[in-house]
Amino acid sequence: MFARAKSPRNMPQILVWKCPYTGTIFENRDKYAKHLRALRNQRAFERKISQANRDRNKFFEGMRATVQTFKQLEQFIINNWEQFLTNGLNKNSARISSAAKIEALSTIKLKSIRFCNMHWNPCASNTHSCPIDGVINWSRTSKMSDGTPAPVGYPGWQGRLKFELTENNIVSGSDFFDKTGINTGTGSGASNKYEYDVTLFDDDWPAMISLQHKLRMANVLSDDKFTVSDLM
Repeated sequence: MFARAKSPRNMPQILVWKCPYTGTIFENRDKYAKHLRALRNQRAFERKISQANRDRNKFFEGMRATVQTFKQLEQFIINNWEQFLTNGLNKNSARISSAAKIEALSTIKLKSIRFCNMHWNPCASNTHSCPIDGVINWSRTSKMSDGTPAPVGYPGWQGRLKFELTENNIVSGSDFFDKTGINTGTGSGASNKYEYDVTLFDDDWPAMISLQHKLRMANVLSDDKFTVSDLM
């Protein structure tokens, strides 16, 4: 909206634009238009974050319920990178400006990702992470609410997660996978390349567990030793 500033009689009037959302006054129309565009972008991003929060649990639950192999998981992350990027940005929403987040969404792309040296462990450590419905036992002496000893591990897959981005990142590389069921541990990143220890607990990945059972059964019933690729 615009208005003419009040002035005494015979004094020149000034044409100004007042933002109906922030109340900011502009004497330059181009600056006013730029302000409105920035405001629209900021609000669009905030709506996107709000929608991501609402859909997040459902989205990642669906991922864990359908992905059966690490190759499938790699492709899933590539196909849905914006969800993981938004997840990381949202975790850091208090310290990153909306403008920086908007720019990150359009510039930070996933170049490659690999799960390496993955092996199954019947008692993967829960000192720093645990299944979604499990408990962390950092001291390994924790008690449950009923007084019984807390688990000191859960069955799951462990290995290394390696990925590369196309642009400089503005959050920790591990934040992209926060609360997704992909639990990152020790690691670091440099020159847009990242590498972390990673754990996927069986309890969080029912489709993977189903495939493992099929694999074990196939190996029991046959003299041949099948791999996951044989069952896909």
